[in-house]
Formats: sequence, C-alpha cells, structure tokens
Amino acid sequence: FLLCCIEHLAQPHPRGVMSGSPSDFIGQPIKVKTVQQDEMHGELFAVDNKTTNTVILREETGEGRCTYRIIRCPAICAVSKGTGTPASADTPLPAIDFDEVERREAEALEKEATNKHRYGVGVTAEAQDLFDSLDVTMGTGNCTWENDIIVCHGVRIAPPYTAETCSGGDARSSDRVRKVLTEISLKKERGS
Repeated sequence: FLLCCIEHLAQPHPRGVMSGSPSDFIGQPIKVKTVQQDEMHGELFAVDNKTTNTVILREETGEGRCTYRIIRCPAICAVSKGTGTPASADTPLPAIDFDEVERREAEALEKEATNKHRYGVGVTAEAQDLFDSLDVTMGTGNCTWENDIIVCHGVRIAPPYTAETCSGGDARSSDRVRKVLTEISLKKERGS
C-alpha cells in the first residue's frame, strides 16, 4: 500500500504511467496519515520495505534541529505531497565538535567498565534476571559475577541459584541472601 501511495506522488510519465520508486522520493516533503488518524509532516528520510517494513520521516523542530519518526508501514493509511521545498543534497551538514564526541565516548566507556561486573558471561537470561533482582533488593552494586557464580555481600550463589546453593559470607549476610532468593523464587512462581 505504502509503495503505491509514494509512487502516486511521482510526476506522470509522458505516456500517462506513474513512474518512480520510493527511494526516488527520499528528501521530498510528504504528509503521512496513520490508521489512528494522526498526521505527520516532514521529509521522507528513508524507506525499508524489505526488512523492517518502516518509513523514517524527518521533522524540523526549529533552531536547526530535527527529529526522526520511525513509522511501521502497516500503520500508514495515506501518504500525500507535503508542503515546503525538497531537501537539497547541497545542504551543508552541521559541524561536529570532535572534542565533545570524544568526551561522550570516554564517558560511555567508563560507565560500561564500571558496570561490567553486573553482566554475567555465558549465563542464562533467567540467571541474569535473578542477578538483577538480587542486586536491586540487596542494594545496587553489592552483587558481582565471578564466572557463573553470583557473589553478594560475600555470599557465593552457584547455579541453579537457589538458597541451597549459597555458601560463604557471615551468618547474617547468608541468612539475608537466602531469604531474598527464596522470595524472588516465590514471586517468579506466582508470576508477579
């Protein structure tokens, strides 16, 4: 449907046949109406009808900024020509502050290095979910992974991560970890 709508935006061929593919309209102003009756105006930025079945619409927000909307094609009920002038391929790209890019990269890498201990390597999704629940309950940052073993307040929890597989730690910490593990297991069984 979307392809037909976009193709109808093309100028008629001299013999009366509509021509053009969706990629021919990249950069053109269009108006999209969704099945929920929402209307969006912007530049057709991208069309992917093979893998994600989406359209990306670029909308100007003012002050030289823009936002992108990703719209699933089945949610679109109408496409028409928009107002405004088509984007120019000669429009200069904004300047990039490479110092800011490097600062943000260093910040992201530092954050990942700090949180690296929070992600188990080679563990099941259920084990990672249990770790996350335990870490939140016991105080974020108090749990770490050692291979496939969770360590929380000095208590080591081996697979299959039950109260029976806890070892080490002082008596108070061990009792608390076992109690929390039992509660997490009960909540999981109840589906809450």
